[in-house]
Amino acid sequence: MSTNDSIDHPSRYGEISQLIHGKKILRKFYESIYERCAQSLQKITVSGDVIELGAGASFLKEFVPEALYSDVLDYPGMDRKINATRMELPDQSVRAFFLMNVFHHIPDVEAFLSEARRTLKPGGALLILDQYKGWLSAWIFKNIHHEPYFPEAASWKFEGTGPLSDANGALAWIVFNRDLGHFKQLFPEFEIVSIEPRAPLRYWVAGGLKTWSMLPGFLNPLVEGIDNLLLKLSSQLASFVYIEIRKKQ
Repeated sequence: MSTNDSIDHPSRYGEISQLIHGKKILRKFYESIYERCAQSLQKITVSGDVIELGAGASFLKEFVPEALYSDVLDYPGMDRKINATRMELPDQSVRAFFLMNVFHHIPDVEAFLSEARRTLKPGGALLILDQYKGWLSAWIFKNIHHEPYFPEAASWKFEGTGPLSDANGALAWIVFNRDLGHFKQLFPEFEIVSIEPRAPLRYWVAGGLKTWSMLPGFLNPLVEGIDNLLLKLSSQLASFVYIEIRKKQ
């Protein structure tokens, strides 16, 4: 099995889950995003399904019990198998979609956004956590991180043969920063409620989904405090971004 095949194989579920839950700093990073998702959902008054796309080893249900897990890979515990660019869901049936580091793996995000527009109820939302083009993170994503990263890409599309091995890590920045005017022109039904830069260092010192970690878990409060201080100094020190997009009523 090649490296890319192994990355894209559902047998990695156990390894990924063990890494997330075995590293306190990494788990706390995930918890902070799930808590933010739950806060967003409290403000969405329409009914309908809450679907996590690309859920993988998610534990979102600890914070949002009604959430449905979905993925294109046959991971254990999935409620549905969903391709984000061709969703077999009824029109206006979804209250919210949540994507945790998934947006930059979608090879045709215009098709995904079109499907989200079709399937979301008016008043429903897209809740996205993805990579952010900050001062430090851009260098890491470009030079050290294993995923492709092309902020200069002219297109929102890329060749997609593996759901995890193929990506453009700059995609959220391209769509919602560089090409924001184009996004608004293509999707006037969507309103961006918030774009929140997050987590300058926490993910990196935890080692992400690698087997190592720079710091022991008991130092998580210190790392959180440093992250908060850095964000007060400049949003450009962020490594990730939380984006809330609402479908207009």
